[in-house]
Amino acid sequence: MVAYRSKSSPIETLESFFQCFNAKDLESLDEIWDSPCVFIIGNKTSLFYKYRNAVDFEKMVAGGWRSSSVNHSEIIFEDLAIAMVQLNFSRFDHDSTEIGRYDVSHLMVNTESGWRIKILYMNNGEGMDGIS
Repeated sequence: MVAYRSKSSPIETLESFFQCFNAKDLESLDEIWDSPCVFIIGNKTSLFYKYRNAVDFEKMVAGGWRSSSVNHSEIIFEDLAIAMVQLNFSRFDHDSTEIGRYDVSHLMVNTESGWRIKILYMNNGEGMDGIS
């Protein structure tokens, strides 16, 4: 594996992810996530060629979602090739009321174009409408 010096950090990439996610910008989300990407939620593992195949914004909005925000993030491991980041985030409804709080881990890969999210891991996906 070739190691690259990225202009942004894994945390900055995740911050960009949340901005693009809240904007429902599928093109940018596909660039932030590596292809293919893997979701491990509970005991279910799913492979998606593009991130856009893993998210359904219409279903999320119908379930009350308006935005998401990171509460806390921590790099567990990082070298020039990969990083593991744990974070806690909240989902909010149209009144900015928190409708869910979640813990997730992301395995990230450093590519020629910068850090990309490769794998999402969650122990429990309850309340995560719109995420496969």
